[in-house]
Amino acid sequence: MKIFHALSSVEIEDESCLAMGAFDGVHVGHQKLLRRVVEVSRARGLLSLGLTFDPHPEALLSPKGGPPLLTTTEEKLSLFSELGLSTAVVAAFDRKLAGLPARDFVKRVLLTRLRARYLVAGPELTFGKGAEGNLSLLFALGKEMDFEVEVVEEVEREGEVVSSTAIRQAVLAGKMEKAAKMLGRPYRLAGRVVAGAGRGQALGFPTANLRPPDDKAIPPDGVYACTASVSDDSAQFAWEGVGDPDGHVAVVYVGNRPTFGGGERVIEAHICEENLQLYGKQLGLYFFSRLRGDIAFGSAEELVHQMAQDAKQAFEIVGEYYSAG
Repeated sequence: MKIFHALSSVEIEDESCLAMGAFDGVHVGHQKLLRRVVEVSRARGLLSLGLTFDPHPEALLSPKGGPPLLTTTEEKLSLFSELGLSTAVVAAFDRKLAGLPARDFVKRVLLTRLRARYLVAGPELTFGKGAEGNLSLLFALGKEMDFEVEVVEEVEREGEVVSSTAIRQAVLAGKMEKAAKMLGRPYRLAGRVVAGAGRGQALGFPTANLRPPDDKAIPPDGVYACTASVSDDSAQFAWEGVGDPDGHVAVVYVGNRPTFGGGERVIEAHICEENLQLYGKQLGLYFFSRLRGDIAFGSAEELVHQMAQDAKQAFEIVGEYYSAG
């Protein structure tokens, strides 16, 4: 997949079929949209293109700032590639772009710069200054400027419309099964392993301390059944296996360690039945289920006993996931 990290750098010769949006999470609704882009492009001999934005538009437009993210830009692009897009454009969402009237956005960005001939959109699409552009305007401009528009209906899971907002709420509430159904995969946190206090090693459950990006959505304090993938190469790791939760079974703790007096909030991963050297490496964690909340144990022995139970339960949950798949 060819990637352009700025609208000004885009150089394409072929006309395109495209979809645009923040695409945070690249969830099952986004996947349906982008797969349709690939289908139309192949049928009509067009370039399949995904247009997304960095930072998230709400980071500029909302007084509260941007939401905690489900996917980094690198993860998003990796998922685009897995879906079969031939081209991705990451546009800087700045005051200039945000202030572009909807008509000018379509003419100058979509048609002239990205050479769009066919647009695939969701029913809630908005664009242009003040979100003045909508589907009605897009269809009207399509007739005037000679491009086609197709609307792909929203996807539901268990009676609820799939959206980045719904998934974000699920992750922040620890409802990892719900998040996974809407994402089409377990939720992922990834980053570099940093030095910790070493308590896990002393207890017989060595852990790796993960430092994910600051703007990622973090599940609430507690213990989780996960799988873990490891890499030495940070650039390669950002791309490989983003949509694939296959890996070592892990028990992941999120919290401030009240058993040991509290302190800084940490994300600690114990990779079950493995003795891996992880410090300084890149670690990806896929969250399958929240096993329990954070607990202050009366002794280290009580904690060790519970960690053994957590590991057993994690193996069962991950095993059920793969046997069902």
